[in-house]
Amino acid sequence: MELMSLLLIILFAWLFFKILGFIFNAAAFMIILPLKLLALGLASLLVIFVLIPMGLVAGLAGIILAPLAVLVPLLPFLLIGVGIYLLLKNQRRAPYRPTPQEKGSART
Repeated sequence: MELMSLLLIILFAWLFFKILGFIFNAAAFMIILPLKLLALGLASLLVIFVLIPMGLVAGLAGIILAPLAVLVPLLPFLLIGVGIYLLLKNQRRAPYRPTPQEKGSART
């Protein structure tokens, strides 16, 4: 009989703590609910006014810079071509200046 009463006491204690835990859980949820709703509202504003425009700008930049990324391997050839062009341009622009030997031979 004492064993049965001990098991009954344990059962009632277990049920009491289960119900108490459920009540505390529900109370904590109800206390936190306005803060969760506020966080949801702020997160939606962040997504609408920050993340979507940033995504659009990044996508636009990717579309604009994609051809540049494809042409980057051709950069050495471009630099060599620009160097040759500048050498030829500088050679054409330089005025003719006789050397000192040519100046001396023109006097005599």
